[in-house]
Amino acid sequence: MSAVTGGVPAELAGVEWTLHRYVRGGVSRERPRSPREVVLRFSDDGQLSGSDGCNYWGAQVSVRGSRLTVGSAVKTAVACPGIIELTDAVAAMFRGEVRWGVEDEVLTLTVSDGTLLVYERRASIFPSDRPGYPAGCRG
Repeated sequence: MSAVTGGVPAELAGVEWTLHRYVRGGVSRERPRSPREVVLRFSDDGQLSGSDGCNYWGAQVSVRGSRLTVGSAVKTAVACPGIIELTDAVAAMFRGEVRWGVEDEVLTLTVSDGTLLVYERRASIFPSDRPGYPAGCRG
């Protein structure tokens, strides 16, 4: 079992994740190419925040072993044509228990309705976080 920081396992806390693909209704789909990333982030204090590529949201999350429960979300409500299926897939995690796992910097979330969300660790925007740059260098 992983170390826990403020209720969130260390491999989740403080990491930003970008959606790579999702499976809904037995059909696997790549994330649509759009100017906005579909991201999520677990904070040390048990907050989960993110974007479905259109709207932003935040919620409390509790983690017990390989299961997490997402509380009621506070979110924006902008209508975004063309990505309704994707926003519905991401919203599925607010409607039930979610199983999670991290392997090789890939986060997999499996929702009780069968929706599968596959996230990759988001690359840092800070040059000092990239290989080959000395610590503290901000380019």
